[in-house]
Amino acid sequence: MPLQFNKAEYIDILQRGGVAPDLALVYADAIEAGLQQPVVMPADMALLKAEIFARMDERFREQERRFYAKLEARLRPIYVMLVLSLILHAITLTKLFF
Repeated sequence: MPLQFNKAEYIDILQRGGVAPDLALVYADAIEAGLQQPVVMPADMALLKAEIFARMDERFREQERRFYAKLEARLRPIYVMLVLSLILHAITLTKLFF
């Protein structure tokens, strides 16, 4: 998006500062032409946005992987106890009914 520029006010400031009127006009034209150019191109913004999203996605996936690894480590004893409990129930039921 081009920046706002008041050309008449800028020429007036230059002339009050001692710059010749024709030179002040040339300076103002040059600055106005430069400020009409976009500061950042839309394609640059799209590229930056895609890069940021890719990095965020990578970090989220790594965090998710770590979370599930920790969860699995904490649940492993519960899984072992559950299997042992099922085995003991099976043994008890086998003794009762057979």
